[in-house]
Amino acid sequence: MVLGVVALDWVSFIQPTANLNVTAWNPLPALAIFAFGQRTSFVFSYAAGLSLSDWLIRGNDPLGAQSIALTLINVACYLGARAAITRYAVGFHSFNNFKTLIVGLTALIACVLLNACLTVTTLHYFDAVTIGAWVDVFIKLTVGDLVGLLVLMPLLSALTSPARRSACLRLIQQANFIGPVLVIVMVIGALASFATTTPLRYSYFILLPLAWIAVRHGMSGVILASFPAQLLLVSAYMARNSSNSVVLEVQALMTVISLVALTIGVTIDEKVLTERRLRSRQRASTLGRIAGVVTHEISQPLTSISTYAMAAHQIIHNTPDWHHPELSRAVNSIVTESARVRKIVHRVKDFYQQGSLSVSEFDLVDLVRKTLESETLRASSLGVQIYEIERADAIQFRGDMTQLSLALRNLVTNGTSAAARGAARWLRVELKVDATSCNVDFWDSGTFIDEDRVEEIFDFGYSRTSGGMGVGLHLARDVIEAHQGEIVAIPNSSMKFRISLPIASSTHVNALEKY
Repeated sequence: MVLGVVALDWVSFIQPTANLNVTAWNPLPALAIFAFGQRTSFVFSYAAGLSLSDWLIRGNDPLGAQSIALTLINVACYLGARAAITRYAVGFHSFNNFKTLIVGLTALIACVLLNACLTVTTLHYFDAVTIGAWVDVFIKLTVGDLVGLLVLMPLLSALTSPARRSACLRLIQQANFIGPVLVIVMVIGALASFATTTPLRYSYFILLPLAWIAVRHGMSGVILASFPAQLLLVSAYMARNSSNSVVLEVQALMTVISLVALTIGVTIDEKVLTERRLRSRQRASTLGRIAGVVTHEISQPLTSISTYAMAAHQIIHNTPDWHHPELSRAVNSIVTESARVRKIVHRVKDFYQQGSLSVSEFDLVDLVRKTLESETLRASSLGVQIYEIERADAIQFRGDMTQLSLALRNLVTNGTSAAARGAARWLRVELKVDATSCNVDFWDSGTFIDEDRVEEIFDFGYSRTSGGMGVGLHLARDVIEAHQGEIVAIPNSSMKFRISLPIASSTHVNALEKY
């Protein structure tokens, strides 16, 4: 982290004011806000990186009062920005919700302005900036931080999101994306060649292809186009030895263009997501009716199975010659599984007909472990080995344990069924936890799926097996999304599914109840 801060600071250290970290392009705040949400220790690493950069790049005393004060201001402001986003704009980093985007950007802009004000005032206090230059330095620092945030934060989000990363990888292979990107490159080349003194007269031409990309490809297109455009724009004007004011004007315009592109991209993504959810609701309505019929028809047979199993248990218990531990355990399992199936059927019916979840607190690690244990016998019969990468710590989570158990079981069942058809028969399960979420990964050695069909795998009716109904993964996605989580398929040399669930907190309870 420390070396990353120094490297990024060195790359973006262009046309500095008074040999300070006041430039027309400063991506460090984006790295800070992103890193602060990943690990608490990154706060200290980021501060250490700033101090080291002050010494190595700018030649300032890292232990001097000015350097320490500026570092503390920078860390405090962007730590506050991260806290504000976490509290008031949950999901901001996914960049797929317009309301969340506006709230998150408002928090970011407020913190950027506060940081610029405190920084320039501190510089004036240490006689590094005159009172006459206060406004100019303030504007430069604000523009540099804003354009760095707007361009780099979406890219960092894409790098850490499997779904967004997969979408970006597919996008760079499409000709209708490469074409507009080449147009952006040509526009920037023309601007650097002919607009060395009045850049604002022509620079708005960058908006046209970028807006087209945003409309056509949503946020994934904006992410892939805006960051290279920013690098090319800065590099081109620096290569032309453009004046400080010219670069600042171009960067101010780039800030506005980035805001417009982000707004368009998020709006398009939200439209697509809304359409998908509408289709999901329609399918849920169908599933609700099916679940009602199934519940009605299956209740009596389940009751009979349970009754016969309990009767068999009593006969075995009362007949010494028939008493056998393994037989008793098998009959007990029939009773237990019958009750579990009845409970699941009723919960699925309630979920799809009423949208209700029964919220309670439970250990997510224990739930995953019990799900794997319940599938061990079936996996063994298929010749599939289940590997669990152990995690000793408990993870307390608030949600519907029955529904989540069903979603996990569907993933394990699908994984073992797919693995059974391959030469290497294995399923691996791993739990990972960061500051805001818990990830449960499922790998199986089964059928590979092309990247262009990844989105279809969760559709109702789609199945990887010839006799499958295509309900399990669709139901799993509905359950995970009802818990404010995300499930994605990641094709590789083997198939991988990742469930991401937010760490339990009271803020999620209302959302669950209103699903």
